[in-house]
Amino acid sequence: MPSHMHFVVVGGGITGLTIAWELNRRGHQVTLIERSGIGGLAGGFPYPGKPETFLERFYHHIFTSDELIQQLIEQMGLAQGLIWRPTLSGLVAEGKLWPMRGPTDLLWFKPVGGLLSRLRLGWALFRLRQTKKWENLDRLTCREFFVGHGATQGYERMWSPLLRAKFADFAEEASAAFLWGRVVPRAGSRHKHREHLGYLRGGFQKLFRAMGDALIPAGVRMILGQPVNRVIPGKNCQVVIGEETISCDRVVWTASLSLLARVLDSEAAEPIRRQLPKIPYMAVTVLILALSEPLSEYYWLNNIDPTVSFGAVIEHTNLAPPEDYGGEHIVYVVNYHLQEDSRFLSKSTEELLQYHEPSLERIFSRYSRAKIRRLFLSQDLFASPVYRVGFKSLMPPQRGLVPGVDICNMAQVYPYDRNMNHCVQNAVEYVRTYFGSG
Repeated sequence: MPSHMHFVVVGGGITGLTIAWELNRRGHQVTLIERSGIGGLAGGFPYPGKPETFLERFYHHIFTSDELIQQLIEQMGLAQGLIWRPTLSGLVAEGKLWPMRGPTDLLWFKPVGGLLSRLRLGWALFRLRQTKKWENLDRLTCREFFVGHGATQGYERMWSPLLRAKFADFAEEASAAFLWGRVVPRAGSRHKHREHLGYLRGGFQKLFRAMGDALIPAGVRMILGQPVNRVIPGKNCQVVIGEETISCDRVVWTASLSLLARVLDSEAAEPIRRQLPKIPYMAVTVLILALSEPLSEYYWLNNIDPTVSFGAVIEHTNLAPPEDYGGEHIVYVVNYHLQEDSRFLSKSTEELLQYHEPSLERIFSRYSRAKIRRLFLSQDLFASPVYRVGFKSLMPPQRGLVPGVDICNMAQVYPYDRNMNHCVQNAVEYVRTYFGSG
């Protein structure tokens, strides 16, 4: 392998930016291509009237245990903007809000059933947190794990609807290891029975912009706002964008496998197509409300009430200060769904507001349409892989599927959820594995 290579990194999200950073630091030539704006799924857009504040397209925070993303923030000179706050999480059930700060609140959570049912669910979650090797959970569905610990009713009444809100028709296939990867990091961010979460004031887009600003003078070529039309794999790869063909030694693909299959010729795409049925993706639709007053005291609310239209509500300004948004209160109304779900596809912000408004009025006494100052809509068809049972063996390999094309994307962060820190970790480990510690 030559000491200095030319890489084309496809995808300008946190994974692609980190790979570009690490390869450039090792002396390699890098071209980074992003079909929209820098930041990808983790990116934000300027808030109206506040040009130095970026609003997240898809709500983000960091845990106290997320060390790599904190190091990046410090490295980019942005540490002074990182704030930490205690937050309140809860559940929507039986038409009301229930706090979920820890085991004590679970004991009072009557929608699960009687006291014995609640105790059994608490015991199952305790055993989940005590599991040292997540690989032992990879071959169990979430249902099998809870039933095996005597918490069948707790699963049916609480975890099954939570998983359905995340994975829709694939909920019963969800791996218990995925659940472990969600619960353990959150438990590590609790202090004195309160969850403490971090946020970069002004938006994480500031971090991505700072990384881009540092990469360009270091010699990285950034091509933004243009999709890749074709990838020609081989010992010497070619990437076609518009009228330009870029030759390189390797391509690093950080987007979904479905998008990679579309830009390869039929023969080269065949190994990718064989992978696709194994790793379906969920779409996400987020209606963002900017309100004149807060909606509730909760930062994060998951829903298990089947009569409620949304899967979750995240009140961003119960973590970030409202004054950063001109005193407006930011609320994300979230639905993960199948890519072909007609309830959300091709809908306007007004249509989605009408869809959610009966639920918002019923669940939040403070909600009123008169309090809405602005509406935004964010959607993505490839928001999250379905982490189904046995996913350890289903994960796409980083190398070997297509000659000259490496894969480094969110499908490989399993068993953890695809938050920014785990994406950075995946990117750093990829570069270290194949190109040395630097």
